[in-house]
Amino acid sequence: MYIVSNSFPIKTKRLGLEPRGKSIQQQRNLEKYRNMRTPFLRSQNLEQTPSCRHRDLTFKMQLSAEELSKNHSGVTTVFGPTEILKILPHRFPFLLVDRVIEFEAGKRAVGLKNVTFNEPQFIGHFPEKPIFPGVYMLEALAQLGGIVMLQPPISDSYRDFYFAGVTQVRFRKPVVPGDTLVMQMEVLSVRQQLGIGKMSGKAYVDGKLAVEGEFTFSVQS
Repeated sequence: MYIVSNSFPIKTKRLGLEPRGKSIQQQRNLEKYRNMRTPFLRSQNLEQTPSCRHRDLTFKMQLSAEELSKNHSGVTTVFGPTEILKILPHRFPFLLVDRVIEFEAGKRAVGLKNVTFNEPQFIGHFPEKPIFPGVYMLEALAQLGGIVMLQPPISDSYRDFYFAGVTQVRFRKPVVPGDTLVMQMEVLSVRQQLGIGKMSGKAYVDGKLAVEGEFTFSVQS
């Protein structure tokens, strides 16, 4: 016999006894699964056998992954890893901007940071419950700000660039491996004679604000 969970049908051993009456939630899950698989089986002219159930769910999972891949690849990349390495002096393991997907010269930039288990800071922060350090989120925003500050019309990538300060910092949400930080930095003011710039930064995960702050940068020739 088969039981139906929230995700996959699971084959169980026969115990010689029929199961007791299904709970309301089990009945709902079963009905939901039947409704989900019936159109596919009809379109493919397949018998509704246990072996087909796995094929049905696998097929739907493949379509879902394909659609997600299309949506993900549709994001425009303005600066990829190669271009970022030409602009910023940072290198592994402290380069914290993976891609820039929007860029307005002298005004703003939107970038991505993919947080993965492979990053060395998770060895100690924390072994049993990895959390992306808040200072790393601020550094990632600062590096994105550097991509704006080190481009014309403000300056160029041959200048020395320093993170001079941050105020109004608020951490709103913990960030963990598997999250993608969507970061935005906007120019508030630039005093080119002094080589000082101020920017406002925010980073989001799944549409929810994770961190925000105001940054000060020093750009020197």
